[in-house]
Amino acid sequence: MLLFSNIKYLFRLISTKREAHLLLGGNLGHVRETFSKAEALLADSLQISRKSSFYESEAWGMESENLFLNQVWVVETHLEPEALLSKILAVESALGRERAKAPMEGYYIDRTLDIDILFIQDMVLDSDKLVIPHPKLHLRAFTLQALVEMDPNMIHPILRKSIHNLLENCTDNVRARKLIGG
Repeated sequence: MLLFSNIKYLFRLISTKREAHLLLGGNLGHVRETFSKAEALLADSLQISRKSSFYESEAWGMESENLFLNQVWVVETHLEPEALLSKILAVESALGRERAKAPMEGYYIDRTLDIDILFIQDMVLDSDKLVIPHPKLHLRAFTLQALVEMDPNMIHPILRKSIHNLLENCTDNVRARKLIGG
């Protein structure tokens, strides 16, 4: 009987789907096409339940002549957080993301694709490899704008404020433009 209950417990762990919010961004190449390719490469690891509109903005935290295109995906995945991160990093690399050695913390460069894990349900995680919720999401208006479209009343598990409230109080002056019909 003990073996059976352990197997049931393990099956429940394996079959548990978690909802996650991902932010995709890029400013090099054909970004929408890159997002579509990322979707195909991630299909074995997650199911997309909803996508925000596309948002276009100037670069955040860096100088660039290229505008960024961003989109939030709400997904379901069986993967543990660090396994999801590993899969995302592999997809970014496969689609041309170059990770230059940063000369300092917070240094950003142009990129074909960047996928950030913003939330995994109401999980709080702080490991050497991954921090959830994303530690800078509340500082970035372009992220909050897309999140508000998807889940305005969602509560940030650390800051204990709704996404809508975080956007209203965000001091970031890099606002994104919602693209209509895209």
